[in-house]
Amino acid sequence: LDRAKGLIEKHHLQVTDIGSPIFKYNLPEMPARKERRDTFRASFTDQDTDRLLQESFKLARFFGTRKVRIFSYWRVHEPEKAYPMVRDRLAKAAKTAGENDILLILENEFECNIGTGKELGRIIRDINSPSLRGNWDPGNAAMLHEVPYPDGYNHVRGLFAHLHIKDVKKEKDGRLKWAPVGGGFIDWKGQFEALRRDHFEGDMALETHYRRPDGNKVESTRESLMGLFK
Repeated sequence: LDRAKGLIEKHHLQVTDIGSPIFKYNLPEMPARKERRDTFRASFTDQDTDRLLQESFKLARFFGTRKVRIFSYWRVHEPEKAYPMVRDRLAKAAKTAGENDILLILENEFECNIGTGKELGRIIRDINSPSLRGNWDPGNAAMLHEVPYPDGYNHVRGLFAHLHIKDVKKEKDGRLKWAPVGGGFIDWKGQFEALRRDHFEGDMALETHYRRPDGNKVESTRESLMGLFK
């Protein structure tokens, strides 16, 4: 942790938020599948939630941020049935965050129960806590066939403190696939114009899911960054 903090300071960077794995596991009452591991092979379950919250709060303070990203449990076949339990769990976490001067940012993740802008806007309004805001991800919304802008955005407008930037394209066989920013169908120009018009003051992160055919991660990211600038 000290080495990471030193590197960040050396390169004059800032940490926007802690990318925690909190709630990226099964809802105990409605397990969606055999317990899966997240991207970083984190092997947590709901029993770890309280400890993970406190650990993430410590990390946030250590790295000089108030924001901690969370999820909404692996997506079940009928998310509407899981909604009351998800809402209550997240409301409890938001209360804990408030007591610790932390802002939770809930990502709409297509593999989790809150996956679209419509779903994200609903739960943030329902919980109605100053300690819970959204992490709006138009690419994830597109994976659930929501039109990210303007449709999804209209549901989350003014409710999110962080934005993920990536793009999605449709293959000839109808499958959706990650694309470099500007190389997909998301109306990023319209989205950025709306953010400026609506005086968005949160952070934005280029999310590096896209891979070129040669698999080069650095050049894939550069391609997305250039697309974003364009």
